Amino acid sequence: MSENALFPAGFLWGAATSAYQVEGSPLADGAGPSNWHRFTRTGR
Repeated sequence: MSENALFPAGFLWGAATSAYQVEGSPLADGAGPSNWHRFTRTGR
């Protein structure tokens, strides 16, 4: 890509992630369930 992208004045970049993406499987490598895994099982 050789052209520069133009964004409107005041445009802000942002980024996000979630615990579920970062922590991975509670079954992998003996990690065990995290607080997030327990919370998602409460049915709220």
